[in-house]
Order: sequence, then C-alpha cells, then structure tokens
Amino acid sequence: MPVFLAETDVELTVTHVHGRDETARHLHDLGIVEGAKVRLLSREGKSVILVLGGSRIALDSGLASRIMVS
Repeated sequence: MPVFLAETDVELTVTHVHGRDETARHLHDLGIVEGAKVRLLSREGKSVILVLGGSRIALDSGLASRIMVS
C-alpha cells in the first residue's frame, strides 16, 4: 500500500519505491529504500511527514505515492 494510506505511529517497512527517474533517486538519497523502517507521523492534506531513523521528512503526495510499505 502507498505510505500515505498507512496508519500513523506504526513502524512500516518500505517494500518498493516506484520509478527509476530523478525523483526515485532523490527518495533513495533520503534513505527511503527497500527494507527501510519508517513511521508515518502525520498526514495533512496532500502531504505527509515520515520519521526515518532520527529524522523527519516532509513529502508531498506525488512523492509519497511512490513509496509502498507493509
């Protein structure tokens, strides 16, 4: 499921990042790769805030829709 549909405050595992373009590389550079543990902190409007390691990452819906989690 896309990360923006996940429950908040639950540890999730990234299963896939869609695309092979510059945007997917940008997510990879942020540490959002297959197997990474993330937590959806909040979802407001068309943006989400993820916790990855000790960092918070804000993403718009376009980027968040590329991140599949379980």
